[in-house]
Amino acid sequence: MLRACGWLVLALCVGGAPLGAGAQPAAGADAQGPDAPGPDARGPEALPATPPAGSNDRRPYALPPTPLPSHRPWPRPRWLLDSALTLSAGLGALALFQATGSLARTRCPCDLDDVWVGDRWAIDAGTSGSETPADIAVGVGVLLPLVLSGWVAPDARSALGDALLITEAAAIAGLLTQGLKLLVSRPYPYVYGPPEWPEQTRDGVNYASFPSGHTAVPMAAAVGFAAIFSRRRPRSRWRWLAWVAGPAVALTAGALQVRANNHFPTDVLVGGAIGAAVGYGVVALH
Repeated sequence: MLRACGWLVLALCVGGAPLGAGAQPAAGADAQGPDAPGPDARGPEALPATPPAGSNDRRPYALPPTPLPSHRPWPRPRWLLDSALTLSAGLGALALFQATGSLARTRCPCDLDDVWVGDRWAIDAGTSGSETPADIAVGVGVLLPLVLSGWVAPDARSALGDALLITEAAAIAGLLTQGLKLLVSRPYPYVYGPPEWPEQTRDGVNYASFPSGHTAVPMAAAVGFAAIFSRRRPRSRWRWLAWVAGPAVALTAGALQVRANNHFPTDVLVGGAIGAAVGYGVVALH
């Protein structure tokens, strides 16, 4: 019995005196009951945004919302401006092409020593039947990006806008190459050989070798489509094929023109560079 009373006294000492023995309920959170939230259990909206000036308070403070990572916007054409640029560039390229015979400077008989040594082999590289496949490659290189743009775009309006940008890039590349052809007036490789007709060396149409329009125009369309593809589907595994296959078709068209004795290798390389720059630049500006 004495041992039981001793254990009871010890329990009362450890647990604290009852309220009736003079203890008062604690103010603040304890007075609200055991389930009331503590000062640090408030939601993030209740936390101050910044600590008070000069305060050593260690409580957590609300952080400003983290901005979402920025993504490059989809290409959106300015319909009226881009349509006018496309039409103007296309008509300008066609007009310069028609005027090549009268505007290009004629200066042959030509000296073979004026040709860079890396281009001389193209003079004797003529292969009959290569010109038609080159024209087909140009058509495929321009039309295929236009068709595939409808597959990449999320809706019909976006597909139409992408096709407009691709066409604009091809038209501008054609205008630039035609202007450079007249400015440089480089003879075609076949002009360095025996004349095929008496007036060949005096006809300006034979002095438009540099740069290659057969390469620049499909290259602009191919690179423009690849840039649009990468913008619209940045995680697609097929975007790398667009960057490789399209330019490969354009360079194939240029290589066939070299085999047809219609271009020097440097004509093709410079034409490809112009087309790639224009195709990427048109999309990047949108």
